[in-house]
Amino acid sequence: MAAPFTTQAYTSILDAPGTPMLRWFANSMIAATANAALVVATAAMAAYPLARMQFRGKRIVFGAIIATLFVPPVILVIPNYLIVGQ
Repeated sequence: MAAPFTTQAYTSILDAPGTPMLRWFANSMIAATANAALVVATAAMAAYPLARMQFRGKRIVFGAIIATLFVPPVILVIPNYLIVGQ
């Protein structure tokens, strides 16, 4: 028979003085919010001239941006793994 469900593990890790879980969560939220704000700001600054202005090389810049969207971010994990593995 399975043991009854308890929240003892959660309370012990949240109350442990050596593991500031709430601080780690706050740090993650701050980093995620800053990252999202930066992405929105840079995307807006890149999108405006592409949508409203005419300039030489506009198609090439647009094509380069679209080409980078086809590269999955998971591909960047492999070089990091190889570097850390050495």
